[in-house]
This record gives sequence, structure tokens and C-alpha cells, in this order.
Amino acid sequence: MQKKERKNVKKGLWKHIKSIFEDSRTAYVLFIAFFYFSLLRHPLEEKIPALSCMDELLALCAAPLFTVEIHRNGIHGLMEKGGYGRYILGFLTVSLAGSLVYDYQPFFHVALPDFLLCCKFWLAVYVGKKFAGRFVVSEYAGRIFFHIRTAVWIYLLLIIADHFAALSGSGAGLFSPVIRYGLRSTHLFYSHPTHFASCCVFLLAVLTAVSAYVRGAGKYMLLLFVILCSTLRSKSLGTAAVCGLAYYLVSIRKEKLRLRTFLAFIPVLLLFGGNQIYYYFFSRIQDDSARYHMLVTSVRIAGDHFPLGAGLGTFASYLSGAVYSPLYKIYGISNVWGLREGETWFVSDAFWPMILGQAGWFGLVFMLLGIRGLFIKIQMLYSVNTAFYLSALFNFLYLLISSAAESAFVHPSAIPLALWIGILLGRNVA
Repeated sequence: MQKKERKNVKKGLWKHIKSIFEDSRTAYVLFIAFFYFSLLRHPLEEKIPALSCMDELLALCAAPLFTVEIHRNGIHGLMEKGGYGRYILGFLTVSLAGSLVYDYQPFFHVALPDFLLCCKFWLAVYVGKKFAGRFVVSEYAGRIFFHIRTAVWIYLLLIIADHFAALSGSGAGLFSPVIRYGLRSTHLFYSHPTHFASCCVFLLAVLTAVSAYVRGAGKYMLLLFVILCSTLRSKSLGTAAVCGLAYYLVSIRKEKLRLRTFLAFIPVLLLFGGNQIYYYFFSRIQDDSARYHMLVTSVRIAGDHFPLGAGLGTFASYLSGAVYSPLYKIYGISNVWGLREGETWFVSDAFWPMILGQAGWFGLVFMLLGIRGLFIKIQMLYSVNTAFYLSALFNFLYLLISSAAESAFVHPSAIPLALWIGILLGRNVA
């Protein structure tokens, strides 16, 4: 009898805990905590390095969710037709096979951690989708808007104070100056303008979603576009231009983006990024350009290791530099500035060389199909809510654009964008 009573108490306690986490207010509090952590993560990590593992913890939250879904719907529920899960699984399978076949890097020390790095964006999208059923955007839109306004005003006041201090003082300003095109590139308390830009895109995406339920969001969207451009990074300027054009087409022209629309984006991107493309790939610095060598070498690696690629943690990924991959010496690029052992500043400076070098041509095709599948899911939001559609689209476009100049989908800054895309794709957000 006592055993049965203890069992009932445990069951009742579990139901109580479950009801707490399924409560919409609890979901809102968790989101706001994640919201501020995402904005402050990079400066906090410099003080508390242990916080860098939060991405992995968030991704690991997918494990129990996977277990429950497989128990309810079987494996077919995770690999639905028209989705992206099966393609990402194909990419990961090819990558792992390359690691086992060629054994360039220690499997448990390098390949498996890199496996998790490649997974975490997609796992964060999945966690966001499951979280969405408990987090109704419309119910808390006004409160979320308040937090966005607070963040925007803090950014704006710090930018003004930084420029004022630079003009009236020694020229250094409040934050260490980064000069581009002869002007101060805004990065505030972030270590690099890229981290600041990703936070601006995250704020812009969340603001766009709640704009359907609040008044006065337009001026803050404009401010965020201006702040994003103040980083003076080519990908930030390109993102602002493309997202501005997307906003015009969807909100003003009432058009859903098509393939021909993306073709129209190309001249816009070339306008802002053409100079950088020429500088890194066609100018006289070509022989010293890490990006040039990474791209060209990734094609050679994919050909030499066809059809699998060299395996995880072997090329153009963070871990391939942390545990120096033998491929850099084998392919004669270990003397390129930024790729030298112990000085691997530019090893993970682009996304596609990593995919091609580590997973080969098959892995590249799987990744492209996975990204296409995610885009198809985002396209379906148009009929649900155009504000949600634009919000997810802003994050997606930024990731695509930044993939040419950073690790993008495997970068820590991509996790808030992924979680928010997942929340919007959750169907229960309206």
C-alpha cells in the first residue's frame, strides 16, 4: 500500500512539474531570460568562459523531446515529407563516415564534438518548435516589445556616447575603435562587430513578429536597420538592403518571395559585397588570402576524398584549428596568415569550405537540400501570418548572407536565430 502511495505521489509531482513548464507564463519568462542572455552572451563569456557551453545544453534539450516524439509518432514523424531532418541526417552520416574511413582527427576528442557543433543549429530549431506550443507570441507581444525598446535605446545611447567621447576626447571613445572605410565600425561592448550585428538581426526578427500586435514598431525597426548598418560590415549592409527589400515586397506589395526574387537580390548583394569578393579572391592579396585558399583547397579535398569528404573536425571548422588538422600541412596552406598552427584566426572564416571539405560533394548536396527544406517551411508561414513570415525570413537571409564570410549555421550567434525560427514554425504561435 505504501509503495502504491509513493508511486501516486511521484506521479502527481511529475504532473505538477510538467504543468508548470507547460504554462504560457513560464514559457514567456524562459524566453525573456533567453532573450537577454542572447544579447549579453558574448561579453559575459569573456568573464565566465563556462557560459560558452549553453549552446550545447540547449541543443541537448532536443534529446528528451526526440524520445517523446519517436514514442508517440515513430521515426517517420521526425522525417516528414518536405522537411529538412532527413537531409541533415544524410549530411551528418556522410561526415561521420568520412571521419571513420580517413581518421585524420581523433574520433572522440574532435569528430564527435564537431558533430554536435554541426547539429546544434538544427536542434535549436527543433527545440523552438516544441517550445512554441507553450509560448503564444500574441499574448505577450506588448511585454516583448517593451524589452526590445529597452535594448534598442541602450544600444542607441551607447553609440551616441561612444561617438561623443571619440570626438571630444583622445579619439578612442568608450569602446576600442574598429575603423572601416575611415569610419568607426560599431561593436559597443561586443568583441567583434559580427556579434553585435547578429544581435541586431535577432532583435529585428523578434520585433517584426510582434509588430502585428503592437503600435509604434515601425520606428524601432528603422532604428535597428540604421544600427545594423553602423557596423559597416559588408554582410550587415547587404542584410539590411535585402531585408529592407523583402519587407517592401511582403508588407507593402503583398507578395510572397519567389525564386526570381532571390535572383533580384544578387545585384544588391554584389553592390555591397562585390568589393570584398574582388579583394579576397581576385586582387593581388590572393596568395595571402585565407578565404581564397580555404575555398580552393576545399574543392581539392572533396575531389581527393570523393564521395565522403575528409571527415568532421578536419577542415575549416573551429575544432580543425583548435586541434590542428594535418590537412593544412598536407595541402600546403599551413603557412598562410591566419591558418598557421597556433595562429588559426581565419580557419572558420566561411561556412561552405567547411561543408565541402569535411563532407564532400554528397554532404554539400545534403546540406543544400536541408537549407532548401527549411526555406520551404518558412514559406508556409506566409499563409499563417505575414509578420511571422518576414521575421523568420530575416533570420534565414542573414544566415545565408553571412555564410559567405563566417561559419554561419554552426556559429554560436546562430542559436538565438534558430530558436526563434523554430518558435515561428511551431504553428501554435498565432
